Amino acid sequence: MAFITGAARGQGRTEALRLAAEGADIVAFDICAPIPDRDMVPAATPDDLAETERCVMEMGRRALAVVGDTRDFTDLQGAVDAARTKFGGIDVVIANAGTIGGNALAHEISENDWQTTLGINLLGVWHNVKAALPGMIAAGRLKSNPLLDPGDIASAVLWLASDEAAFVTGVTLPVDMGAGLQ
Repeated sequence: MAFITGAARGQGRTEALRLAAEGADIVAFDICAPIPDRDMVPAATPDDLAETERCVMEMGRRALAVVGDTRDFTDLQGAVDAARTKFGGIDVVIANAGTIGGNALAHEISENDWQTTLGINLLGVWHNVKAALPGMIAAGRLKSNPLLDPGDIASAVLWLASDEAAFVTGVTLPVDMGAGLQ
């Protein structure tokens, strides 16, 4: 089961549909509301989120649409708990929800605008991890093995060399079981 934030449309919906096509059940999480001073892209709506859910189910997969704000840990924890209840656990977490700031120069960005950007792009990602990771560890969905298998690196290299990674260039791809996060 994959838990995806920002899944009402765009990149998040595309990720949901791609994973569903590969056999994953989906929890689609999105704020579905306007965010102050973020009017350069129209806000996702509850109908958009329902369409993601409908498309996943049309593919023969189970889906759960949850409206919430990644900046609110209670919202994310509630969605993670609902995912565990409905699907038995979470295998994949995609912290996709994000925002871009206004078009002001760095020294002209308001404090409120900066806090909104950090809240969604940084705090929201941390909330995803904080809510989902304990259950994933307890359920054994992450490797307890402290030694990295060379095959894991080879799989990452194979993906990078594939057509699926054609637009991935000049990045660092840590294959370290999260050791870099400690």
